[in-house]
Amino acid sequence: MKRYFVYATVSLLTFAFGISLFHLRPGKRGDEPRSIPLLVMVSQPSSISSRQYRTITIKNVSDRVVRGYSLGHTCNCRSWDSYDRPYPEGVTYSNPIPEQQLLQPGESQELMFETDSSRELEVWVDLVHFQGGANWGPNQSHKEGYVRE
Repeated sequence: MKRYFVYATVSLLTFAFGISLFHLRPGKRGDEPRSIPLLVMVSQPSSISSRQYRTITIKNVSDRVVRGYSLGHTCNCRSWDSYDRPYPEGVTYSNPIPEQQLLQPGESQELMFETDSSRELEVWVDLVHFQGGANWGPNQSHKEGYVRE
């Protein structure tokens, strides 16, 4: 009986030690937000003619050159990828023309999005393609063929 108690105690202590190391491990939890290579900021709506627009600022916060990217955003729409697979309702993806996708480290650019003023616009980074061929992101848009060198 004592032997099983010792085994259980050693197992429990090993498990607790492993969990504490996981939480203290540098680079895991504290660095996650910085691992996102592009920072996206959305402005308040503004009107040009009779249309509502928002300015989207994209900043390269990584230390690598970005060669292309795809953004996901909410919309009052239904859209599909290039393989005719539907995106979730109210979500679509876009990427600027290739000449406007190059971002050096620390560089930013602005894009204009036409918006529906009755709805809050959410924008997120879906895919980033770095110089040299590495990719980052969930790529829910399936745009890897459009975001590249």
